[in-house]
Amino acid sequence: MYYDNIISSLNGIPINQNFYLTNEGVVVFYDLYDIAPYVAGIREFKVPYNIFKYGFKPNLSVKADNIMIKKIKL
Repeated sequence: MYYDNIISSLNGIPINQNFYLTNEGVVVFYDLYDIAPYVAGIREFKVPYNIFKYGFKPNLSVKADNIMIKKIKL
């Protein structure tokens, strides 16, 4: 239930891609009409943490609007 040409038009994950973190992994999501018709809803793809061969960078930070989430060393 995706647009016919979507695979050829996607080229990696852009720096401003929508995502959120869960206990199981990173969930990348696309808004309505981005990659599929409205009736398909918001499309989400979960990427398990174990797929990241080298893990995350120790100085990982995520900024969304006025909220900054930073990984800190305890």
